[in-house]
Amino acid sequence: MDPIVIWSGGTRRLSTLTGAGASGYQLYTGLSGKANGLGDAELDAFYPDVPIEIGNRVWNDANNNGIQDANELGLANVNVTLWKETSPGNFTAIAGVITDADG
Repeated sequence: MDPIVIWSGGTRRLSTLTGAGASGYQLYTGLSGKANGLGDAELDAFYPDVPIEIGNRVWNDANNNGIQDANELGLANVNVTLWKETSPGNFTAIAGVITDADG
């Protein structure tokens, strides 16, 4: 939505490093609504040198809603282990970490 000007439809390319807008392609402009008719957007990027990240922190879900709220604190000293299925039903620990004060 709004790739270049307000009330327009098209696509917009963003930086994978900063999230800043790099360029846009406008299909139409006008007060005809907010659908651009492109279907779905596709991510077409391959970065072999970028490490994979899993999750971001272990936290105390104080209100038990499954959503990490801004006021919910991280949990320290939690042992987190990453397991890989090496064959059907057999798992091997491949990495581990103990959380810090921020979870």
